[in-house]
Amino acid sequence: QLRLGEAGEALATFARLGERPGASPLRRAGATYQSGHAEASLAAIDPDNAEAHWMQARAFWGAIFTDHADSIYVDNAAYQLAALPYDQGDPGAALAALARFETEYPDSGLRHLAVYKQGRAAEKLGRLDDAFATYERYGAGWPEGAFADNSRYHQGRVRFAQAQADDATASVRYAEAELLFRSVLDNFAPSALQPWVAYYLGRARYHRRSYDGALDAFRLSLS
Repeated sequence: QLRLGEAGEALATFARLGERPGASPLRRAGATYQSGHAEASLAAIDPDNAEAHWMQARAFWGAIFTDHADSIYVDNAAYQLAALPYDQGDPGAALAALARFETEYPDSGLRHLAVYKQGRAAEKLGRLDDAFATYERYGAGWPEGAFADNSRYHQGRVRFAQAQADDATASVRYAEAELLFRSVLDNFAPSALQPWVAYYLGRARYHRRSYDGALDAFRLSLS
């Protein structure tokens, strides 16, 4: 985990790189972009001053469009600005901004991240059907993407939440959740999500009165 001093040192390093005499436009653009990341890291580890760090991050990423509009960092900066409201606790604003990013940068290599983050934003807003469909879209578009396992896991979490919210459909939803959690374990091993996936798999099985299976899953979550 990045510590406060390390993030500050990184920010100073990027500033030196950008100001170095003879630095290429690409290096200046990269230093500006990475300075935004350093400020975002500082916001996460220095919560007392988070708003100031977020503002600085936004300023660095915004400078890509004014000072480095021809650089390779334009879509990266656009994605970071679109995702920023999510990190600041405003999933509604993030959902709208990320959808615009998809429209404006359809060929960006970061589009898959925008889709996944839209799913997370919709889930936080309680728009569970929209979240499920967005995660499903991620899985269809990027079956081997960096967040393919996360998307499948969160599909399971959505079905689990829906089961808890509606007794009339609970049996079906718990069964769907179990299948989704099981598919993460079967298709994305090894996954860093295994403890959480196994835990919710156990809970889904418990609600389905599959107690032996639930115990097996809970043991896996602790292994």
